[in-house]
Amino acid sequence: MSANIIKLRNQAVRARRRQRGMTLTEIIIVITIIGALMGAIGYGLFTKAENGKIELAKTSGQNLRSSAKTWKLQNTESDECPTIDALRKSSLVDTKDPTDPWGNKWKITCTDTDIAVISFGKDKKENTEDDIRVPAK
Repeated sequence: MSANIIKLRNQAVRARRRQRGMTLTEIIIVITIIGALMGAIGYGLFTKAENGKIELAKTSGQNLRSSAKTWKLQNTESDECPTIDALRKSSLVDTKDPTDPWGNKWKITCTDTDIAVISFGKDKKENTEDDIRVPAK
């Protein structure tokens, strides 16, 4: 066979290989890239969701604090701090069992001059750095 025929045959073989599709290596690379993108997107969504829970806890805490202050004004003869049950009985809280976004019960504390509402946050432990306190210290 002449060199030209061999050259043409090799070109034809290469052309057929190109038409067959992707190699296993190419598929693995594409899957790896897609996986990395999905991981980055998932992390971003998780972070946004967690930030949303924190903001929801702050807003809910402010609402509970307002309800507790109203209860104190309505019950001036009482020296005790309002509880969630007392707020519900007075119709100042309309949910059956108000909890923070992580499912924790709210803690209401009173001093002589102020009322604070506390969520124990994601870790569900008191006095840790993820606690949400309204008003902030």
